[in-house]
Amino acid sequence: MKYVSTIALLGVLNLTAGSALAEDSSDPIKIVTNDWTSQVVLSNVVGQVLESQGDHVEYKPSDAQLQFTAIASNDMDFQVEVWEGSMAESFDKSLKAGAIDYGSHQAVTREDWWYPSYRLQKLLRKTIVFITHDFDEAIRLGDRIGIMKDGRLVQLATPEVMVSSPADDYVREFTRNAPRDRVLTVGSIASPVPAPLNGVNILASAKIGEAAPIVLASEKPIAVIDSAGRSIGAIDRTAMIRALYPDERA
Repeated sequence: MKYVSTIALLGVLNLTAGSALAEDSSDPIKIVTNDWTSQVVLSNVVGQVLESQGDHVEYKPSDAQLQFTAIASNDMDFQVEVWEGSMAESFDKSLKAGAIDYGSHQAVTREDWWYPSYRLQKLLRKTIVFITHDFDEAIRLGDRIGIMKDGRLVQLATPEVMVSSPADDYVREFTRNAPRDRVLTVGSIASPVPAPLNGVNILASAKIGEAAPIVLASEKPIAVIDSAGRSIGAIDRTAMIRALYPDERA
């Protein structure tokens, strides 16, 4: 679900003080307020902007569904925040009736926080396929990523394997700007030769972005350990720099 920040207008309204497109009016601008904090705060912010321009503003509480009917009948003038999850149907009807949507963004509703994709996957016990052109989004959502070209699956792998071992130049170019610090683990770039444990050790499962400050500050290789605390490799500055900046010489 997406959050829609909007100004819904119906009829002929004068919303801009001193506008060349409409005559000044002494009538108050009636802003819809709902019963949740963010909407009330945003309504007051917009109202204060209008008041600073010389307009008179009134705040009108309304039910989330009836507000659009009130706007249509000119009992209220505009609404600054609409949630798709609870208002989509009424909002869409108002757009067809002449309301104006002044824009939206991709903040998610709380319902999406309660039921993230991994939780749904556990509950349903099914594979979920997301289609996206955004590699960062694919990294956030998928355990594995598939890249297609001309209707053909070029590579199917975990994000880490996709970034560290691209199947061909097409995949390499696709993943060139991937956030390597959040994708690659220390274990994937470590030397297989164990280093002695010395009190400053790094888990193989740690992301390289987390480990970089420690590694880059050390003049000696640092032991890479497994979940049991055993040394299974080593990581040094050169390996870290090459992993973070593959196109540059370490």
